[in-house]
Amino acid sequence: MTVEQVGDRVSQFLANELSRIEREVVVERAWWGGRVVAEEEAVLGSGELVEVPIEGYGFRLIGRLRKGEEPRWLRPEAYKLLLDLACGWRRELDVEEGGWLDVFLSVTSLYRSSELQARLVLQNTRATRGLSAHGAGAAFDIDLRGYYVGECRQPVNCYSEGYNPRYMELLRVKIRELEDSGRCHAICELGCKGDDQFLSVYPVCYHVCVSPVASKQ
Repeated sequence: MTVEQVGDRVSQFLANELSRIEREVVVERAWWGGRVVAEEEAVLGSGELVEVPIEGYGFRLIGRLRKGEEPRWLRPEAYKLLLDLACGWRRELDVEEGGWLDVFLSVTSLYRSSELQARLVLQNTRATRGLSAHGAGAAFDIDLRGYYVGECRQPVNCYSEGYNPRYMELLRVKIRELEDSGRCHAICELGCKGDDQFLSVYPVCYHVCVSPVASKQ
């Protein structure tokens, strides 16, 4: 394939991926479309959102969130979902590895204002147009290509020496369990790159949206 053909195939894949995500978020818009929180309301402390710490047992926020470049808020039920997911994941890892592991999921996105969502639409082909559960503080994203390890919280990605794909496989299992219990809806978002012979499709992140009935469970 020529460079132009590769570019066309990658662009077509990403367009199809965005269409798939748009179809899958319909359920989330039905859940949270009428409960979007304006940024000024969040800043003033509407009570609908809680601040997420930079780090917790089994998770750590990425640099943009740690530095305050993006908001660190979630609905209480979404934050509890994040805690339960991260804790369950870490406990399973500890059992599998036969001891305590200093490993943390990489959380890449929390609440988004409408302005932030609009900027991401321009930057990211997987960011959906229109209403997003992120705008209600009801969704968070987790990196599927990396995590943090050790006392220094060293970032490890899928190209790093020592990267363990089993960590992400186990995360998928825990998310499916939460989905099956009715606590959330999750979308595995995909990326793509190509060369002159074939396209390579890879997981980018898990978008996880809490169910409105989660607070009752």
